[in-house]
Formats: sequence, C-alpha cells, structure tokens
Amino acid sequence: MGAAVVALLILMRIANIFRYIPNSQVGIVEKLWSAKGSITSGFIALHGEAGFSGDPARRHPYVHCRSHIRIHMSDLVTVGQGQDRLYLRT
Repeated sequence: MGAAVVALLILMRIANIFRYIPNSQVGIVEKLWSAKGSITSGFIALHGEAGFSGDPARRHPYVHCRSHIRIHMSDLVTVGQGQDRLYLRT
C-alpha cells in the first residue's frame, strides 16, 4: 500500500501537476477548454467556461491537470486600505 502511494506521488511529480505559489506571487488560472464552452463576452470566465478564472491561485501548493489548466505566475501587488498611490518595492 505504501509503495503504491509513493509511486503515485512520483508519477504526479514527473507529470508536473504540482505548482507551488509563494506568498510574493499570484497564479492566474486559465482553463484551456470546458464542457460549458468559451466565454462569449467579457474577459473573465465567471461560470466555469474556458478562459481566465476570476479566482486566482494564491499562497499554497496547487494541483492542476495540465491538459486543461494553465497557471501564469505574476508578482503580487497589494495596495493598503486608504492609500491612493501605489509604491512598488524593487
């Protein structure tokens, strides 16, 4: 039983379906295809369609199926409450 679990984890790692998203980044989730079809208007897929998801992947290991999900990594930018200017740290 234990060997089967280890073999499954190794297979999943080789298939590269694990993605770790650090605290300083955000993952933009793009669904490549869906049974509900593509979005017809707008930019963000809100109802399970294919396209960019409105729910980003953040701060944890993320498991995804590479055949229909792509994750684009980007730096996380936060703006504090009550601030009207954005200052980027370099």
